[in-house]
Amino acid sequence: MKANEQYCLDFGQKNIDPVRCPTCGMLYTVGEESDEKQHAKYHAEFDEGVRWSVKLERPRKYFDDGSRVVAISRNDQKPVLDAVNKLLKMSDSDMSPGDDVTKLLNRDNTIFLIYVTSSNHIVGYVCAERIQEAHNLIDFNSSRLEPEAVRADCGIMYLWVHPAYRRKGIATHLTDIARGNVRKERVVYRSRVAVCDPTEPAIPFFEAYLLHKRPVKVYQQK
Repeated sequence: MKANEQYCLDFGQKNIDPVRCPTCGMLYTVGEESDEKQHAKYHAEFDEGVRWSVKLERPRKYFDDGSRVVAISRNDQKPVLDAVNKLLKMSDSDMSPGDDVTKLLNRDNTIFLIYVTSSNHIVGYVCAERIQEAHNLIDFNSSRLEPEAVRADCGIMYLWVHPAYRRKGIATHLTDIARGNVRKERVVYRSRVAVCDPTEPAIPFFEAYLLHKRPVKVYQQK
């Protein structure tokens, strides 16, 4: 290629690189009408969480304000699974849970719980599984773990709460109910809960959940 040959003509085009909304996390192109309409619709829904129908729910626990934690099964009807899949997409900017809740539920010994507000919006979820061991976390920044495995009974694969509803105890409720249901014969002790591939915000939550008395446990999915 010759040095003075120009293969991209400059007609004063606007930058068409997609941008990520800092609030809802959606990637879209500014100035692209269809993209902006899709973003506006998604952003409006994101502000409140995913709309939920109460007809087929199976609550695991009710709270005084009318909110509740609901169990999701791979045998649930399509509208239920579609709503949960919207929630997975909503959390994708914070983690990568995939886009199909049935793939998670097809794993052995896995439970999936959602948190529904009194206004019938899903604003959080936890996906947990039965495990046998994990490793104590020494340092998050360097990903250092103690080499010797320790006992763990409840593995938290994914835990997410809508940004507008954080610091309201929702993550704690979800984790409590997960460890109360992941093993049918007993409630798992807090000290035997482990987290899979924790994100940076997850570490202070689990440290507080363990009352800052025990190290956070980490495990790898099999």
